[in-house]
Amino acid sequence: MIACILSAALVVPTTVHAQTHVSANNVTCWGDWCSGKNPQDTHCADDATTIAEADVVTKYPDVTTNYGKLEVRWSPTCKTKWARLSLTKEMIVTYLTATQDSGYEQTWHTSGSDNTSGAGVFYTNMIYSPILRVYAHLVDADAYCDVCATNWV
Repeated sequence: MIACILSAALVVPTTVHAQTHVSANNVTCWGDWCSGKNPQDTHCADDATTIAEADVVTKYPDVTTNYGKLEVRWSPTCKTKWARLSLTKEMIVTYLTATQDSGYEQTWHTSGSDNTSGAGVFYTNMIYSPILRVYAHLVDADAYCDVCATNWV
């Protein structure tokens, strides 16, 4: 019985270490070389965490509606940040932007003539930002957004 318990305890850390190692090996950029690139395609999103978030809330005229979450994501491997928007219902979004306090931005624009974004996940390209702060914000075409930005992080 004791041998089984020790054996199981030794397998878990090895598995966790292997997954972390594999993720880092798949990354195709690092640092400033990642700026302007897609976090999914480069695998920088593999180890990313949310470091700031805000509910996407609109108010029209007196009805408050929550459409989802707006986040700033951080990849410790790539040293990058980007904006991610997770919509739970359709919203008319003109653009989603990650802005660095240096003024540098990465923006995702909706496609199509009506700027309608259905439920789903949308994100900007990355900004190399291990020291400078970044915040995420969006603009909705109808300008009903009551809360549509995160804090600086």
